[in-house]
Amino acid sequence: MNFNKLMKTAPKQWGLRGDPYLWQDMREHLKNVSVPIDNGDLKKIITDVFHKITGKPIDTCDSIYMKKYAHGGMSSGCVCTHFWQNEAMNFLFEKNIQRQLSSKPLEEDKDIDNLINKVRSLSQKYPLKQTIDLPDISNSPLEFPSNIDSAFDKNIYLKHHLSPLLQSSLNNRYWVIQNWGGIRSLKRNEKNDKLLLKLDQQLERGHLTRDVFMVISSLSKVASFLDHTQYAIYDSRVIYALNWLLFKYTSTTTFFPQPTGRNADIARFELDTIFNLSNKNISYIDSKEAYHTYCQLMRKLALDIYGAENPYLIEMLLFSIAPSYIVEDISNSLSLTLK
Repeated sequence: MNFNKLMKTAPKQWGLRGDPYLWQDMREHLKNVSVPIDNGDLKKIITDVFHKITGKPIDTCDSIYMKKYAHGGMSSGCVCTHFWQNEAMNFLFEKNIQRQLSSKPLEEDKDIDNLINKVRSLSQKYPLKQTIDLPDISNSPLEFPSNIDSAFDKNIYLKHHLSPLLQSSLNNRYWVIQNWGGIRSLKRNEKNDKLLLKLDQQLERGHLTRDVFMVISSLSKVASFLDHTQYAIYDSRVIYALNWLLFKYTSTTTFFPQPTGRNADIARFELDTIFNLSNKNISYIDSKEAYHTYCQLMRKLALDIYGAENPYLIEMLLFSIAPSYIVEDISNSLSLTLK
């Protein structure tokens, strides 16, 4: 894909009046340039072309006046550098990730509709406040307002407000993994420090290296607090539940790689074996793309079912029903015939 196609759809909101004209100029300049897979490379291309067209670096000041973009009105001819560094860049990052997912699960509208309808019925049957097992937050690095009493509401508040405390503190990132998440096995050492430090960059780029994905159950907990509107926890129980729902209620044959888990209930039925016995051509999403593909699907489901683009809501639901409803549904759906 080239930038002409990637930039065909523009953001719905702009920073200043000159921004839509710069968008069209950029699209024209880059119309024959292929869009790179890596969002870091995409960012460099946009940054370089911004400098070439405006004559100033993208981080130079709050706004840049371009006479050729002046067509009347307040802020006429002005380009908002903050918009281009943030909203426009993130818009392009998201579109780049989406176009890479075109061959992944749920290409058919009927598949996503079937999944939404099933998950919606489960959300009604299993209200989150009544079913979710809540993590321990007694030693949280974040103080809670006095008007928040329930453990559920405190966890939601934590999800929405902890991010600033994670930006420059590995201590708080380890607290999320070890204390809040209960994964004591991920010890603090030089190797894990490096993984946590490069997590942010890989989230922005749109794909993960193998070493990061190998501990995705731990690192995705941090990601879900860094930006609760974009990322959810990639947990063994969640993936187990999601893969079964995809298998039973959609026509997809492409599934998410499941991390190793500790839950005895879901160990009763090993999904790889069930999938292989189905005689379908089963495949799994590459580890580089699996997490971002998963988060995109979680955001879609959360928006349609809960009316909010908070992917952790679907993650919490799937996590809570995996050992009970999902295991029971698998048991009731299967029968064994020996030939």
